[in-house]
Amino acid sequence: MGKLFYSACNELSDITWIEAFRLLLETFLEVIADKYLLEDDEIDSLFETFIAALPVALRDKLLQCA
Repeated sequence: MGKLFYSACNELSDITWIEAFRLLLETFLEVIADKYLLEDDEIDSLFETFIAALPVALRDKLLQCA
């Protein structure tokens, strides 16, 4: 299993975990916008509420890459 893990890791694109998290958030926002037919201001409000609830260190990192 060890060789398989390292082979898979070598094949993955080199992105930071914060970039991956940002991509997941963007995808989530797109999905809820489509599914619930939300307006842009409603999505922005949900996103801001979510970001405000995050731990400060994570919130700061996400805001830096936004």
